[in-house]
Amino acid sequence: CARANEAAELDRILSEHHLDEAAASAWQPIALEVAGVARSFLGVEGPSACEHAGPGVELTRARFEELVVEALDSIPADLASHMQNVAVVVEDRCLDAPNAWHVFGLYVGTPLTKRTRRWRGSPDKIAIYQEPICWHADTEDKVVAKVRQVVIHEVGHHFGIGDDRLHQLGW
Repeated sequence: CARANEAAELDRILSEHHLDEAAASAWQPIALEVAGVARSFLGVEGPSACEHAGPGVELTRARFEELVVEALDSIPADLASHMQNVAVVVEDRCLDAPNAWHVFGLYVGTPLTKRTRRWRGSPDKIAIYQEPICWHADTEDKVVAKVRQVVIHEVGHHFGIGDDRLHQLGW
């Protein structure tokens, strides 16, 4: 399984360089990201290549789409009424990112704060990625929570809120 091989390789690298536990903890996310980019560059599949990909939750596309609709419905009406010219779609995963298994959603478009009254652009798009969200969760409740977090985060981008501020707000 790719995850087991990745963990074994990481352990080997960390012990080979004599890193203590604190240093190893600090470097682990970076090492995992580098390993993911290398696997992507070499054309090695992500978690789906494993016989057992981990604790992931399997949901039908219809059920996952219901969760996205529920998350959108949870946005207060006075805020949701300002969403303009944006399509929210469910896709398997982000095909353009080397770390696709860690990309849960993506906003593509012109934020409302950057538009003028004369703005006439194509519709914005919010993509919610089912495979990485389900793969990283071990219960359906965690999928529900992650979908809501990702939907609100991406809607925040539609309103012109940047990543730093969204993270400060817990989204």
